[in-house]
Amino acid sequence: MAIKLVATDMDGTFLRTDKTYDRVRFSRLYEHMQELGCRFVVASGNQFFQVRDFFPEVGERIAYAVCNGTYVWDAGELVRTFTADPGAVTRAIEVFDAMPDVDALLVGEHAAYARRDADPAFVEDLGHFFTRMERVDDLREVNDGVLMFSCVVAPEREAAVMRELDERLAGALIPVSSGDGYFDLLIPGVNKAVGLQVLMDRWGIDAGEVAAFGDSYNDVEMLRMAGHAYAMGQAPDDIKEVAGNVAPTNDEDGELVVLEGLLGL
Repeated sequence: MAIKLVATDMDGTFLRTDKTYDRVRFSRLYEHMQELGCRFVVASGNQFFQVRDFFPEVGERIAYAVCNGTYVWDAGELVRTFTADPGAVTRAIEVFDAMPDVDALLVGEHAAYARRDADPAFVEDLGHFFTRMERVDDLREVNDGVLMFSCVVAPEREAAVMRELDERLAGALIPVSSGDGYFDLLIPGVNKAVGLQVLMDRWGIDAGEVAAFGDSYNDVEMLRMAGHAYAMGQAPDDIKEVAGNVAPTNDEDGELVVLEGLLGL
C-alpha cells in the first residue's frame, strides 16, 4: 500500500542534535511527496509557533499535531484542539504548589504560561520549545484552554518526580516522558495518535498508509498506530520494540534516509 502520510516527531527524530536538518534534501523529498499526493505532518510535543518556524518555505502548507496531539492544524487552518478539564488543571496547579522544587509551564491554546517567580533557568530552557510565552503571578489566573503542562528536571530525578506526580494526580493528568529530564502532563486518552487521527479522518487516510518516526515515550501511540513505524537509531530499546523498524540516528538524517527508500526517490 502506498504511503499517503508521513508523521514525524521533531527533537531527536527529524532534527539533528544541533536542531538543524538538511533543508535541500528535505525540499527535494517534500516536492516528491507532493507529486505522490503524500501528506507531511509534524507530530511534536512542542508548541505550534515553535515548530512552524523550522519550515519557512512550507510552514503554512503542511499540517501539525503538536503539543502531543492536542493542537491540530492543517494548511493555515486550526482544525481542532483538545483541552483539559478545568478541575484537572486546578488539581495539577495545587500539586505543583505542594512541590516547590518542580516548576511547571502551563501550555495553552494561545500561549504558554510560566509563573513570574519560576527558576529563570527553567524558563529559558523551555522557552526554546515554547517560544510564545507569557509570565503570570499565578497559573490560576490564566484564561486560556489548557493543552498540557510541561516540565524539566535533572535527568536523574525524572523518574521519581514523574512517579510522585502520577500518584498525586491520580489520573487527572498523565505524566509522559520525552527524555533527558523533560516530561509533560497530558490529558488522559489524548496523544499524538489522536491528533493524527483527526487529520487522517479529514483526508480519508488509513493507518496502513501512514509512516511515522519517533524516538521517545510520547511517540508510542503514534508508532503503534502507523502501518510503517520507525524508531530512531538512538531511541531506547523499548521504543524500538514498539516501532518494529529502526532508522539510522537523527544525526545521520535517519528519517530522510528511510523516506527516500519508502517513497522511491
